[in-house]
Amino acid sequence: RQPTFPGEGIPHAKMSSNSKETIILSDWIRRALVGVDLSALAGERYVSSTTYGADPSQWPSSIRNSMALCSDDYLMPALRVAYSLANQIICKEEATGKSPTLSVDWVDNIVVCINNRVGR
Repeated sequence: RQPTFPGEGIPHAKMSSNSKETIILSDWIRRALVGVDLSALAGERYVSSTTYGADPSQWPSSIRNSMALCSDDYLMPALRVAYSLANQIICKEEATGKSPTLSVDWVDNIVVCINNRVGR
């Protein structure tokens, strides 16, 4: 069986074989950033509550996104996605003898399979 490149022949709604949700990579990034709990950082000395307020949802989006990008809640799943993507690219290269070609909208052709299992 030939491995598939992310997004190749996979519907963007649901995968029929195991019914895991799939979303395009750019949506996953936005969803993952929003899902990071920043409340513990509100009291930290490097994020002054007098500057940005005690409620992270009121912080400027650039501050929220910067803090979320540095958190383990975002970084670990992002590294799993990157590892999986790199692995699938290698499999595609080994199977076909050539690298997948990137188009202008390549990020919209990569899907992430969401598995909400406990204990990750």
